[in-house]
Amino acid sequence: IWIKVHPKLPIVTTMVNGVPTVQLWKFDVTGQREKLTELSGCSKVNSGAVLAANWSQDGKYLAAAGWPSATISGRVYRFADGTLSELSGSQLTHNNQRLYGLEWHPNGNYLAYSGYTENEGVDVNLHVGTFDGSDLTNLSGCEFVYTGSYTLDVAWHKNGEYLAVANAGTTDSVKCFRFKDEKLTAISGCNFEHDSAQMSWVYSVDWHPGGGVLAIGGTSGTGGYSV
Repeated sequence: IWIKVHPKLPIVTTMVNGVPTVQLWKFDVTGQREKLTELSGCSKVNSGAVLAANWSQDGKYLAAAGWPSATISGRVYRFADGTLSELSGSQLTHNNQRLYGLEWHPNGNYLAYSGYTENEGVDVNLHVGTFDGSDLTNLSGCEFVYTGSYTLDVAWHKNGEYLAVANAGTTDSVKCFRFKDEKLTAISGCNFEHDSAQMSWVYSVDWHPGGGVLAIGGTSGTGGYSV
C-alpha cells in the first residue's frame, strides 16, 4: 500500500499494489477516538495497478500513475467539494509502459513523471507536461532518454528551477536538471554515479525543505540498502 497525505486537509490517499484504484480517506480527529473514513465519490479506477500518486501543492489536483491500460499510464483528477473528477485532457502516456515517478512543480503549472522503457536508450524515460487546470501537454524540450530502463523517481527543488531524477541499472543513477524556459538541461557535476558495491539501483530522491541537500536512497550491489 502506498500513502499520500493531502497538503492542506486531513485527507489520506491510498493505493494498493496490484489494484487499479485510488481512494481518499478523511482523518477524523474529533471526539475520543481518531479514525479514517472513506470519502464517497473519491474512489477511482485509474488505469493499471497504481504505483504513484502526488497532490499539487494547493491540494486541488491529484495525479496517479502506474501500469498502463489501453496505452494510458496515468490520470489527473480535480478535487473539489469532496469529490474526485477525472480530467479527460490530462491523461499520461508513456510508451505503453508503467510509470513510477510523479511530482507536481511547486507552482502547480507543470507535472514531471518518469518510468520504465523496454527500448533502453531509445524511448523517453522522463517527461514534463505543462498543466492549465484542465489539459496536460508534454513539453518537447523536457523529454529525456536514459541509458537505463528504469527511471524510478523525480523531485522538484523548492524553487522549481531544478529537477532531480533517480535511475536504476546505469552508472548515471541520479541526474540533476536545470528547468528554464520550459526546457530541461542536464547539469554537469551534479550527477551521482553509483559504485555497484555502494548503491546499484536508486529508487528515491528528495530535496531537503531548505533546498541545499539532496537525499538519495537505493540498493547496494551486495543486496543491502543505502541512503
